[in-house]
Amino acid sequence: MNGTFEEVIREAIRKEADAAAFYRMAGERVQSGISTTFQEMADEEEKHKKLLEELDWEKVEKYKLEDIPDLKISEFLEDVPYDESMTYQDAIRLAIKNEEKSHHMYLASAKRFAHDPKIEKLFKMLAQEEAKHKLKLEQIYDDEVYNQQW
Repeated sequence: MNGTFEEVIREAIRKEADAAAFYRMAGERVQSGISTTFQEMADEEEKHKKLLEELDWEKVEKYKLEDIPDLKISEFLEDVPYDESMTYQDAIRLAIKNEEKSHHMYLASAKRFAHDPKIEKLFKMLAQEEAKHKLKLEQIYDDEVYNQQW
């Protein structure tokens, strides 16, 4: 993401809103146990959007950065386009790939704004949140999709 800090934040807000909308739609369309997970993730994306809109620097300062395990399942998945009739497996795959892209976007933004530790931490925090979502989805994919195929 290029541009000023304000432009990057506007783009991030838009991406968080898009992610929340995707999870809400997928949660309504996919008839399975993951629909609750998708609704929870939509709520989390809404919280990220609100954080970016209000930029609560105190929350950012208190946030603890940690290493999130990477199952690397996303590396072996192909992108799938959104389709209203997509299968359960495709919805999870799309969600994993979207979280991976958001994670990379926030890490790139953290690098770009490394000259300002406060802004860098904001983007690292958001990258970590996306990594948590990706991990959660990869675990579901591993348990419910991949292992069911074998």
